[in-house]
Amino acid sequence: MPTPEPRALVAILQQNLSDYRRWTDATLAKAPDRWIFRAAPWTTCTLGWHMGHLAWKLDSYGAAYFGATAHLDADWKRRFYSDTPLDPADAPPLDQLRAVHTATHQRFVTALAQLIDDDLATAHSDWPDGTLLGGILNVIMHEGEHLAGIDAMVWYFQHKATNDRRGN
Repeated sequence: MPTPEPRALVAILQQNLSDYRRWTDATLAKAPDRWIFRAAPWTTCTLGWHMGHLAWKLDSYGAAYFGATAHLDADWKRRFYSDTPLDPADAPPLDQLRAVHTATHQRFVTALAQLIDDDLATAHSDWPDGTLLGGILNVIMHEGEHLAGIDAMVWYFQHKATNDRRGN
């Protein structure tokens, strides 16, 4: 029987998280800048909030899981904490928001790449199954959850713009 690749599962996790981020970025690319800090009627969270929140969570997860240095300060957390409405006047410049959104993902994926599959069994008390694998799977699920919210908002804004042009 062949010996399994020591990073086979890590590679799958990296690919999955990167796929979600690619889909998130492709969906955000459909949104003109004027939509980034606009909320849909069913939420106080804007597209920009989702970007900043994902960045903050990956930064804090990277520190917790890999011992990485957190790069985002308490002010970033204050603005992008879970379900905290983002005042557009308090938002970072859009170029900075995009850069941080990308950089935190890259740092997390790079840190993940340093692991071998055996590392995924490391005990981690913050997650229900008690392992680092459970935490990383939660990160992937979190990205997917926000992708769904971003996609719904972009779809809504696109259709609202079409209906507004038609006078509906």
